[in-house]
Amino acid sequence: MPTNDELLAEIQKTHPPMTAAQYAAWQRAEAEIEEKYPGQYVAYLETRDGDNFVREVVAASADWDEYLAQVHRLPPEVQERVGITEPREPDDVIDIGGADLWLD
Repeated sequence: MPTNDELLAEIQKTHPPMTAAQYAAWQRAEAEIEEKYPGQYVAYLETRDGDNFVREVVAASADWDEYLAQVHRLPPEVQERVGITEPREPDDVIDIGGADLWLD
């Protein structure tokens, strides 16, 4: 099993560290999803517009099976690009230098 440092190094290969402005925008995008889709699993496509994050929700449901069915109906090229949020307890996340690592 990889260590946290190894996982963080892998994440940073494809997701370089954010600037302070980008991190603040990312936090706003996360809060917006949580506000619009409370208690739901959410799949979205994300693009950056300067320091802003633009998210297009492509699937959402509080029921895991329904959520998966929605995701599986998406074209494969969309499935490969989706970002995912899921209902979590606040103490399930560790913030390390701007990178959120979820504990499973």
